[in-house]
Amino acid sequence: MFQHDHATTRTHLQRETRVVTELKDYIKAYRINLRTLQGQQAEIAERMLVKKAYAFDDAFGTSATDKIRLISNSADLFVANNLVKALHRRQRAATDPCQSSVHQIQGMQYVESSGDLGTRVPGYATNTALGGKRTLDPTSINTPLILLHSAINASGLVPKTVSRVILKTWEPALLPMTERLVISLARSNYLQDGLNVAEGGGQRGKDGASTLRQMEFKVLCVRPYLNINIQLYLADLEHRREFLDNFEAIDSARGDISKLSREYNEHKLTLDRLLSRWETELKKVMKSKTDSLRLQHTAVTAEELQWQRLDDITMRVCRHLGIQDEEVEEVEGEDERVIVVD
Repeated sequence: MFQHDHATTRTHLQRETRVVTELKDYIKAYRINLRTLQGQQAEIAERMLVKKAYAFDDAFGTSATDKIRLISNSADLFVANNLVKALHRRQRAATDPCQSSVHQIQGMQYVESSGDLGTRVPGYATNTALGGKRTLDPTSINTPLILLHSAINASGLVPKTVSRVILKTWEPALLPMTERLVISLARSNYLQDGLNVAEGGGQRGKDGASTLRQMEFKVLCVRPYLNINIQLYLADLEHRREFLDNFEAIDSARGDISKLSREYNEHKLTLDRLLSRWETELKKVMKSKTDSLRLQHTAVTAEELQWQRLDDITMRVCRHLGIQDEEVEEVEGEDERVIVVD
């Protein structure tokens, strides 16, 4: 009810203004009617306002001819004035960026408990005159709710209610406590821009406090649920204690691990430096060895070429002298080569 978005804020504000105006006129009519019942004369404009209030009452079959029905005493007047203030706060919230998320999260809500949902829920449907009949005793319907719907209807708009079952209790005796819980969670109290006036948890003929004391006795002493929850909670506390102990041990070990990590990093840097130095020295040794081997190979190759040339000369000399190959014996020594001719 009266929830805003950026596209329709202007339209909603105009509608809320009309509804607030109807409520203010109704409150004025109550004060005027109260004075006239005390013997004071009313002006024409004031009498027209009272007549308008009677039509306001008749919106849902609650009309009367001698007094304003929906505000019958100072307590009702206090509730009506708070309803107007709540609507004003919602109007300001729609235009003030600092409050836009405060009062526009949800529509105005009313929470009630009942042992007969099939009868009670349809009783609040606006298309059945809030009670399924034309004649309705306002005392059976929440005062802010019927005031708000009557003001919406009087302003030319069509009111609509949406009813939902929030919780079902295990047994009827738990109903009052459940009602109080849901009223708190829904923030449906009239001082929180909701429509609930009476304290949640009351029963017909009993106030909320006495009912809740009975519920407290049942929950603490009769039913096992609290004891079960306490045992579960104690077990959870023990698990939490173990967790904290383990956490402290882990935190202590983390310091040792940090120290070992620093030492590891220092040793790793040292090893990296040694490895780099070793690779450099190894390259130098390998280069020196390679150069030495290359020189040795060059010297051996030159010596072999010299001996080969000497062999060629010897063979040519022998052929020139007529010496056969088999007459030449080649003797090799470790340090010299000798040719013997028979």
